Amino acid sequence: MTALGVLLKEQMMASLRAKSFEVVDLPRVSESAVLPRVHKLVADFTDVGKEARRRGTLEGERHYCGNGTEVLTNAPVLLTDRDKIATVLDARTCNFMHFQGRPGLTALMKECMDLLLVEYAKYGTCAAQFVAKKNAASEAAAALRVKKAGAAVNAAA
Repeated sequence: MTALGVLLKEQMMASLRAKSFEVVDLPRVSESAVLPRVHKLVADFTDVGKEARRRGTLEGERHYCGNGTEVLTNAPVLLTDRDKIATVLDARTCNFMHFQGRPGLTALMKECMDLLLVEYAKYGTCAAQFVAKKNAASEAAAALRVKKAGAAVNAAA
């Protein structure tokens, strides 16, 4: 879910920052479970609606864009190393199409690949250490069996 989580966060922030919203069309609400909606420009929102949008956008920026202020910054969604690695590994996102238009895309792609290589190196080192420990344990067990067999032969003699 991590790779798609980035995509969902970016889509949410783009929707919050859009010039228009799809809102419930109150005069057309009926008993139907489906609420009728209409596009409405943010400029046509009431003051309360504009403030609600600003607060929602600000909270989105705080959670996903690193904004620690009370002012909207329009900063992009921050990517963790885990997000970057997941983007490369997920077949749905490895083409980086969802990052098109982001500044420094080539550098971001290289950074993602470099992070993945580092993780593979960590995995390879861990696997090599496991195999070495397993082989050492097998050798120690074989030596113990030989020692016990030698002791049994000496006791029988």
